Amino acid sequence: MALSPPEDSDRSAKWRGSETSAPPEKKTRQEVAPSPSLQERYDSFATCPAPGNPRYRYALAANGYIFLPSSNEISCFSCGYVLDNISWREIASSLSWDSEHHHWVPCGFFSTRLHCESCGITETNGASWRGHHILKHAPSPPEQQSSKDMQSHTAINADTELVIIITFDSSEKKIGLTSAGLVATTRELPRCTAETVFRQIPQLREAQRHITPAPGQASNLLTCTASITVKMAWTEYEILGRRVDVMNSMMS
Repeated sequence: MALSPPEDSDRSAKWRGSETSAPPEKKTRQEVAPSPSLQERYDSFATCPAPGNPRYRYALAANGYIFLPSSNEISCFSCGYVLDNISWREIASSLSWDSEHHHWVPCGFFSTRLHCESCGITETNGASWRGHHILKHAPSPPEQQSSKDMQSHTAINADTELVIIITFDSSEKKIGLTSAGLVATTRELPRCTAETVFRQIPQLREAQRHITPAPGQASNLLTCTASITVKMAWTEYEILGRRVDVMNSMMS
């Protein structure tokens, strides 16, 4: 279940008023284990149903947020501020969620957190801290040691016919991402060109692709075997697809 997108109205308006004004009823203190460590907060996002770049999950953790599976909420462990009506896309493109927490909610951890738990450096420029320094210390996710581990990670069986995933913003039927967000069965995808597939996936723009087309195939049907190394932000995953079928029906 993905987090709902931001409302069209100004979300911060409901916080305007005196600094002593009580926050909305929904934003109340949640029952969280006292003072969870940065690593514990980061690890909590492993079960978060919403997709998102782990670098920004780390930014949330570094700013005191922790995922609460019991209530399906992202909450500050210190003051209980609940992050709602916000999408992962906004988290990836803006730090307004951070400044809103700082400006509208009294939070002991947030107001004194300008000290990096990873490197020990104290930063005084809040904007620079939120936007740059914290993301430099994003921890690496567990390495996938084998194709069996990768199949378990992506919840795809070994005999499944795989294809690089593609999504269109204008598509009426949204494609559900796997936990890795890179593969899906051919039956779930629209027909498209191989060029379109690779252009639409940011993680594959700079990836090393080793593709051997099957002999005798026409240019409008590319059937191949592939071993694709995807360079993520801080690690590499090898996606082992037994077959990658890309149907070209957009050229006519």
